[in-house]
Amino acid sequence: MMVKILDCTLRDGGYVNDWQFDRKSWQNIVKALMTSGVDIIELGYLDRKSQGGADSSIFCDLQAPEKILGDLAPAGVKARFCLMVDLGKFSAGDLPPYQGQHISGIRLAFHKEQMAQAAEEARKMAAKGYHVYVQPMVTTAYTDADLKALADTFNPIDVVAVYIVDSFGLLFTKELVQLWKNLDQYLRPNLALGYHAHNNLQLAYANAIDMIEAVGPARELLIDASIFGMGRGAGNLNTELLMHYLNVKHAKNYDIVPLLECIDNPIEAIYRENAWGYSIAYFLSATLNCHPNYASYLLDKKTLSVVDIEKVLASIPDARRRIFSQECIEELYIASRSVKRATGKSPDEMLVSREIVAIASGPSIKAEAGNILERIRRKGELPVALNHVPALIPAGLFFFSNQKRYDEFHEQLDKAALIVTSNIELQPRHQGCFVVDYDALVNKTADRCDNVAVLLLNILVQLRVARVAVAGLDGYSMSAHENYSYPEMGRVIDKKALAEQNGAIAKALRQLAPKIQVEFLTPSLFKDGS
Repeated sequence: MMVKILDCTLRDGGYVNDWQFDRKSWQNIVKALMTSGVDIIELGYLDRKSQGGADSSIFCDLQAPEKILGDLAPAGVKARFCLMVDLGKFSAGDLPPYQGQHISGIRLAFHKEQMAQAAEEARKMAAKGYHVYVQPMVTTAYTDADLKALADTFNPIDVVAVYIVDSFGLLFTKELVQLWKNLDQYLRPNLALGYHAHNNLQLAYANAIDMIEAVGPARELLIDASIFGMGRGAGNLNTELLMHYLNVKHAKNYDIVPLLECIDNPIEAIYRENAWGYSIAYFLSATLNCHPNYASYLLDKKTLSVVDIEKVLASIPDARRRIFSQECIEELYIASRSVKRATGKSPDEMLVSREIVAIASGPSIKAEAGNILERIRRKGELPVALNHVPALIPAGLFFFSNQKRYDEFHEQLDKAALIVTSNIELQPRHQGCFVVDYDALVNKTADRCDNVAVLLLNILVQLRVARVAVAGLDGYSMSAHENYSYPEMGRVIDKKALAEQNGAIAKALRQLAPKIQVEFLTPSLFKDGS
C-alpha cells in the first residue's frame, strides 16, 4: 500500500498557539513522531523575515531547525523532515544546496494566480536537491482546465508530489474522489498525490479513508495529519486515527502510543488554552465556500445573529472569498448594521436632563455595586445600562446596540425606558421606543468603533454633554469567563479578537477625550487613556 503520512502538527498546528512551542515541547513532539514511524515530519514554516524567537516554529533560515534537531534524528531514522514556504516569503535563493542535512523537503504553498511564479521557484528548489511538495491552496476552486494546467506546469519539474488542498474543509467524499480522478489523469505516473484536509464539516477522517481506498496502489498517496487534529479553526485530520486505520486495515506498523503520550503532554495543555475543533464559524465558512476567518470575525463581534452572519458571508464578492480581507469584511459588517429603519422619537431630552452614569457589563460592577448605588442616590444621577439589565443596579434607561444582547434581555425591557440603535430588529411591543441612527454614530470615531459605550459617548458629545461617569467598562480580560457581570454564554473567547476589541475601544476613547470628560467609577484598562 503506497500511503505515507505527513504530520504537520508543528506547522499547521502552530496557527493555534501562534507557533510558540517551547523547545522542549517541540523536541518532544519530534521525538514522538519519529518513534511512531511517521513518514514525513513538517517542522514549521520558513519565512526570511521571521522574528519568532527561540520558541517559534517559524524559522528565518534552515540553520535554526537543523541545530535544534541535533541528535534527535540519528542516522537511519525513517522519517523525512520538511518545512513549508508561502510563496514570496522565502525563496530558492535563500536555501543552501541540499547535501544530506536532516531537512530534505520544502512544501511550496501558493494561490492559483501564482502558479507560474511557483513553478519557477519549485524548479530552483528541486535543482538544489530538495524534495518539493506542491501545495496549491484552495484546490477546490480549480476547474478541470485549471487542474490540467497545474499538472502541465509541474510535470516537467522534478517535484515529488502535487496536493489537493481542501483549504475550507468543504469537500464531500464523492467530490474529493472526482477531483482526484480529474487530476490523476493529467499527472505523470511517478508523481505522488497529496491530500490536505480541514475538518470544518467533520469529514477529514472519512475522506482520507475513501481516498486511500480509491487511489489504491496506482499512485503514491501522501496524507497530511496532525496529532490530536491540532490546527487552525476546525483542526485537521488526526494523525493517531489515521495511523490506527492503516495499522488495522492495511497492515502498517505505526506505533501510536508515543503520540498519545504527546497528547497528554503538551498538546492537551495547548488545547485547554486555545481550543480547536468544530464550530459554527467553520461550518458556515465551509458551506458558503469562503475563508474561515470571515466567519470567525463576525462571530467574535457577538453582535449579529447566525442568520445575519450567514447573510453577510453570502454577500462576500467571489473575488474576495479565497483570501481573507479584514477591510472587506469590516465594510460588509458595518453595511449590515447600517440598515435604515424608522428612527422614531429622539432620547435627547432624557439624556440631557440629568447627569448620567453609564453602566457597562464588566464584572467590576458586582464588587462596586454598593458604592455605585450610594453615589447615584447622593448625586441624583441617571443610570443608563448598556446592552444588559444589571442585577444589582436598577437602571432608569437601557441602551442597546447589539442584536444578540437585545434578544437576550428584551423580555425585561420597557419601551418607555428603551433606547436602541437603528440596526436593532425590535419586538412588536417595543415599536415606538427611542431610536438613534447607528450609521451616524459609528462613523464619528476612528475605525468606526461600534462598542456600545463608545456609541453612547458619541450621542452625549453630539448633545454637548460635558461629562459622564462610567462603571463596568473594564476592558476585556484574556480570561474570557471574567468579562461579564452576569452569566454570558455568548462571550468572545478568542484572545486575539479580545485584544483587538480592547485596542479599538481605547483608540476611540482617546479620540473622544477632548470632547467629553469620562470619570471611571470602577477599575478599567482604559482609565489612564491606554
